[in-house]
Amino acid sequence: AAGDMAQTDSTDAPAYRVDTDALAPGTHQFRLQWDAGGETALLSDVVEAEITLSEPYRLRAYPNPVRGVLTIESAVDTRQPVRVQIYDVLGRRVTTVYDGPMVPHELKRFTVEPAAEGLSSGTYFLRMVGEDFQTTSQISVVR
Repeated sequence: AAGDMAQTDSTDAPAYRVDTDALAPGTHQFRLQWDAGGETALLSDVVEAEITLSEPYRLRAYPNPVRGVLTIESAVDTRQPVRVQIYDVLGRRVTTVYDGPMVPHELKRFTVEPAAEGLSSGTYFLRMVGEDFQTTSQISVVR
């Protein structure tokens, strides 16, 4: 029946909301795809979105526990000098992962090979210090 049809025009396009919690800070490009019932898929125009931090910093290290290579991701919400270092349980600095300026909302990714750094099996602390924050997280190395 004609009453079941919804009238729309090009200015009344449907709106979509996408959850981006898992995305790293920075610029991302999105494109929606519709399934056209077995025919070629319909693609939307590319839309750019700037993902910003909702907190002053982000620090993530994985896998944890680490056997081979540790990946460290860090980002800040304001331009500032940042130091990322690994300490042993006695508080001795084992290695400096990064020491320098960080620009806002840009994810920096570093890799650390515990074997190459002389880290034996055990517990270590990853510490990130900026101008207005500091955070520490625990890392376990398994050989």
